Amino acid sequence: MNKMSLSLAVIFLSLFFFNAGSAGEGKKIIRTGEEYYANGAFTEAVSTFDKAIALDPRNFDAYLARGKALYKLKRYREAIADYTKKLEITSDCARAHYHRGLAYVELHEFEKALADFDEAVNIRSSYSNALFSRGKVKYQMKDTTGAMKDMRVAAENENIDAAEWLKNH
Repeated sequence: MNKMSLSLAVIFLSLFFFNAGSAGEGKKIIRTGEEYYANGAFTEAVSTFDKAIALDPRNFDAYLARGKALYKLKRYREAIADYTKKLEITSDCARAHYHRGLAYVELHEFEKALADFDEAVNIRSSYSNALFSRGKVKYQMKDTTGAMKDMRVAAENENIDAAEWLKNH
């Protein structure tokens, strides 16, 4: 092996191990942020997820997690931006569509919320939380038939809130 090949091999291996280390470190940081989130320390969770994103700007899990913490802080536009970034990296995430839909509901942007809940259900047809939330939006938009259908399917998928909603409507 000549010096050029050896140098390239060393560079490649260094980059590989550095990135592997960064990914492992990013996961540890995310776990710490998730602990903050679980304990209701949403500001600390956001700061922690910021660190994970700084370490790896393509860490889609960190964007989703930070978006959820921002949502809890009622910073809906920022949460939407994080869910959108997550979807730019991995477009087939039903959870990101669902959570972005929830943020749109809080902003009374029901058409956008409905589009995200639709996409979440298109990706995962048995996603009972998305079905329930979509049903609530449809009901608010006076689509009673569509709301009832979504609530029934959500209840069939063991969504307790949907089952309770059906009893009351």
